[in-house]
Amino acid sequence: MTTLTEAIYTHLSTDAGILAAVSTRVYPVQMPQIPTLPAITFTRISTTPTQTRDSAKPTHSRPHYQFDVWATTWDSLDSVRATLRTAIGTIAQSTTPRIDVALLQNDFELVEPETGNWHAILDYYVWHAEP
Repeated sequence: MTTLTEAIYTHLSTDAGILAAVSTRVYPVQMPQIPTLPAITFTRISTTPTQTRDSAKPTHSRPHYQFDVWATTWDSLDSVRATLRTAIGTIAQSTTPRIDVALLQNDFELVEPETGNWHAILDYYVWHAEP
């Protein structure tokens, strides 16, 4: 069975806009030691299950995912971030795992002091049905 993280990876790594922006540089959790930029990483921060008193187990979950965009210039960062927002906006799927919607919670940027590279952090809740 495909996990939610695998489904997100597949969605991003096959999206035409993402492929044009970062090629195959979409990484769950962490980048290679010496990365080529721009690139995208993402990780699950936490999961909040939802359950009613009529269900024996949670029927849906709302994982909090952090998506990170890494680039050498602000222009590149801004372009990849916009592409990522569009791609995540179309992530709903009816196959397992069923994904209902991804809702943006926060979006900010900073400059990494050690490298001078730009870094954007986008926080999403990804609502999905529990298997």
